[in-house]
Amino acid sequence: MNVLTARRPRRIRLGQILLTALAALTVLTVFGFTGVGVTPAHAAAQWRCTDSTLGGSYNTPSYYVTGLAPLPGSWPVDTSIIPVVLTSDQDAVNSTTVTGSQGLPAGVSVQDHNGGKALKGVPTTVDSHAAETIRIDFQDDVGDFWCIWNNPLTVAKIATSTALTGPPTATVGVSVSVSGTSSGIPNGTPVSFVDVTGGGSIPVGSGSVHGNAISGTLIMTTAGARQVAARWAGSDTHEAATTTSVGVTVAKIATSTALTGPTSATVGTSVSVTGTSTNIPDGTSVDVVDVTGGGSIPVGSGSVHGNAISGTLIMTTAGARQVAARWAGSDTHEAATTTSVGVTVAKIATATALTGPTSATVGTSVSVTGTSTNIPDGTSVDVVDVTGGGSIPVGSGSVHGNAISGTLIMTTAGARQVAARWAGSDTHEAATTTAVTMTVSAAAKIATSTALTGPPTATVGVSVSVSGTSSGIPNGTPVSFVDVTGGGSIPVGSGSVHGNAISGTLIMTTAGARQVAARWAGSDTHEAATTTSVGVTVAKIATATALTGPTSATVGTSVSVTGTSTNIPDGTSVDVVDVTGGGSIPVGSGSVHGNAISGTLIMTTAGARQVAARWAGNDTHEAATTTSVGVTVAKIATATALTGPTTATVGTSVSVTGTSTNIPDDETVQLVDVTGGDSIPVGSGRVTSNAITGAVIMTTAGARRVEARWAGSDTREAATTTTVSVQALAALSLASVNYPNGRAGTSYSALIRPQASGGTTPYTWSATGLTGSGLTMAPATGEITGNFPVPGVYTVTIYVTDANLDTDSVTDVITIENAVPAWTPWDPSGGSASPVNPPAPVTPAAPQQPNNPAPPQTGSGLGAPRSAASPISTIVGGRGGRTITWAAPTGAQGAVTYHVQTRPIRVHPVTGVRTAGAWTDMIRGTRATALPLTGANGALLSYRVQGSDSTGATSPWSAPVAVSLPTDVNGKSGSAGHGWRSVRSLTIGGAVLQTTRSGSVYTTRPRWTNAITIIGTRSRTGGPATVIVDGTRRYPLTTRSPRTSSGPIFRLQLPYGQHRFTFTNGSGLQQLDAIIYG
Repeated sequence: MNVLTARRPRRIRLGQILLTALAALTVLTVFGFTGVGVTPAHAAAQWRCTDSTLGGSYNTPSYYVTGLAPLPGSWPVDTSIIPVVLTSDQDAVNSTTVTGSQGLPAGVSVQDHNGGKALKGVPTTVDSHAAETIRIDFQDDVGDFWCIWNNPLTVAKIATSTALTGPPTATVGVSVSVSGTSSGIPNGTPVSFVDVTGGGSIPVGSGSVHGNAISGTLIMTTAGARQVAARWAGSDTHEAATTTSVGVTVAKIATSTALTGPTSATVGTSVSVTGTSTNIPDGTSVDVVDVTGGGSIPVGSGSVHGNAISGTLIMTTAGARQVAARWAGSDTHEAATTTSVGVTVAKIATATALTGPTSATVGTSVSVTGTSTNIPDGTSVDVVDVTGGGSIPVGSGSVHGNAISGTLIMTTAGARQVAARWAGSDTHEAATTTAVTMTVSAAAKIATSTALTGPPTATVGVSVSVSGTSSGIPNGTPVSFVDVTGGGSIPVGSGSVHGNAISGTLIMTTAGARQVAARWAGSDTHEAATTTSVGVTVAKIATATALTGPTSATVGTSVSVTGTSTNIPDGTSVDVVDVTGGGSIPVGSGSVHGNAISGTLIMTTAGARQVAARWAGNDTHEAATTTSVGVTVAKIATATALTGPTTATVGTSVSVTGTSTNIPDDETVQLVDVTGGDSIPVGSGRVTSNAITGAVIMTTAGARRVEARWAGSDTREAATTTTVSVQALAALSLASVNYPNGRAGTSYSALIRPQASGGTTPYTWSATGLTGSGLTMAPATGEITGNFPVPGVYTVTIYVTDANLDTDSVTDVITIENAVPAWTPWDPSGGSASPVNPPAPVTPAAPQQPNNPAPPQTGSGLGAPRSAASPISTIVGGRGGRTITWAAPTGAQGAVTYHVQTRPIRVHPVTGVRTAGAWTDMIRGTRATALPLTGANGALLSYRVQGSDSTGATSPWSAPVAVSLPTDVNGKSGSAGHGWRSVRSLTIGGAVLQTTRSGSVYTTRPRWTNAITIIGTRSRTGGPATVIVDGTRRYPLTTRSPRTSSGPIFRLQLPYGQHRFTFTNGSGLQQLDAIIYG
């Protein structure tokens, strides 16, 4: 740098220029450091320069010198600093030089630096130049000037810190390494470790600084969660260190005890204790404790010396015991774990010796004296008669000091041995005894009595307290409570006597008004007690049922029952009853298990029903109150399905077959022609074992459909139906013929052929009434021819039979020799009375007749009925009923048609009086003279017949004929005992009962009748049987036969009345089909 000249104007110009440059430059360079900012001590801090040549001071140092940087407020001691002070004056002729300085810290001076001047050095002491300022003197070619920094400069101490990082855990009294870091602390400096928990300051160790790391050791003195820091107080040049502590979890020192003795002791006797300890401080006291079975009974104490435990104990409980030494520990030591020693502790031996009394009287109190050994003062002893090894309590006493005193009352006379007994305790053995010998005089027995005063009421099976009084009965004596009602003796409880009061409990076993007494049988010294009983009203146990299910069912179908019961004995049966509308219909049963009711029911009535479980109770339980359950009961679904016939002839009865589902036996079904939506009744049938049988008479020819209808019942739905297709043929019908008359001795040839229609061809012809006439009929054509016929008038009946063997007939009269036939209206009386004019002619209904009519019969009048045909002879191997027949009158003109009516005859069930119902049509316009009878099972019916001939003449009604229809042997007509079973068979009744069991009985219901016919089977396997009438009259029979046949096996006429019949099997196979009454 060139030296400035002394030309002041140039300095002025140059100073203005330098001022601008200085404003942008404030640089502090520190040896060894870069980027340390230096801030003036306050905003007004600045350099002020003074020129001795020009005079005056200038606040702008750049007027003189460039590069004067602001100084910091303080410098750290021992830190190299370079506050740059450049003196570069470009216009100076000579370089500016520093001639002196003042106020600089020790160790700092103005030195050359990078072509200029700078304050350089390392402060060596900490001080403050508050009273001084820093001055630097300059000289250039113009003259002298100096610059002054107007704030004092302070040299500060160096800041320091510590931060421990370990240990995380420690144990009281155990040395452990310490780790951490430091800042600003000289290398090798020692530091102290301090427990600073809760603001404390407990020295626990020391360490030193190496580099920035702290290491050393500590020994903690307090257990728990602690805070430990490293402390350094600083130096002349360094501040005391700030600290960051580390958390240390400090565990207590583990301790233990182990007793080695004693191994035996006696309750209450002091004995020495020995053992060892671990880590327990010397001189510490320990507790000696009986720890048997997890207990904690203090029994002594001891202390620790070295590692040895010594002391004494006094055991309080006898037996095998465990004893341990306990120490609760301290702030630095854990409670001691213990190892106990087994000690066998003997009880204290005790004894008694009675010295008196030596005499006494039975029942009289007398004083007792004696001595005791080791029995605690105040202890009670029992005075016992021990004669002959016995043990009869006779008194009591107590121990005071070593003396025994008390009283006794002897119960037995004679020479007796009496001792004082004590059972001992947990600490004392039972006393050994020395008995005293006594002479005991007998005394009269003491009278005793009992009088119960309660309870007044009780409930069977429920415990109740008893109260009463006694007289003369020893205290503590047990008594028995007995139900003495009606002289009985039923034990019901027990009690005891205390003072004169009787107390105890009883449980009554029988309900009603009862008498209860307290009984005592007495003793050797006391009479048996007389008793005064108390009246006790004993209620039965209340019971209840509540059904919970089922909530739905179907008539006739078994369904489970559920419910609960209260107080009903386990296993008891209950009745399940339909109680709808206050009714009581048994529908099932159940039983009680626990408090649950289970069982089954089968509902008999459909709809919304209420069902309850009933129990009638017993001698000890009330009848159950009931809570019913609502059950929605569906009817049983039913159905019919016809399988035949598939063909029929209009007007001709034909058998029907089919099946049914769920329709009861013996129910009648209606057979209906439903073709094309029609609903034409054509017959009826009956159900037996799911089979439908019956007959139809079709009224319309063609392809028809027939179904079986059943309207249902209260319990069953109307049947759904499956129809059968029936091809109905027109009925076989024979038109009237009018054969010509003939002459005797000439050939007769009636070329007129009878005309038939309907039925199934081919037709076959036959005739009756030609016998002796010399005339015959051709079977293929129906033509009548003959040579030389015999004179006379011949009534000829012409028959036509079709391929199905259906038959029709007409009647005509052939006269030979021109004999003119004449017909007089019929006299119903059959005599020779005057003719009766017939009523006005009527037009007959369309002809109808059954299959296979009976052959013509002769009779005395038109429509005279005949007796009913046998119910068996026409139906063996088949199914049907009885048949009525009648005869056509002689002299009737042409074909005769008949009108048949029936009416029911009802029998009063009590008086037996018969009452006839109204007549109803059975059939009209038939030419048949026989008709199968149909009707209800066992019905009694009356029939009458009226006839009309081809001229329109009509007969009066015939006399009525009564016919009894067969009664099926089923549940409606009687009852079958063991051994009978029902089998299907095409029989009258629809079901056959059979048995092979000897002694099997079938009994009918009572029936008003004057006769009985039993229908059954005779066979090789049949055997003897007996029919008993009204329980008295016996009629033997047998069903053994070389040929099998069905029919009457027994008939009997009786006086009209109400009768009951019993059929008893002797041996063999018996089969019963039906019964006919009357």
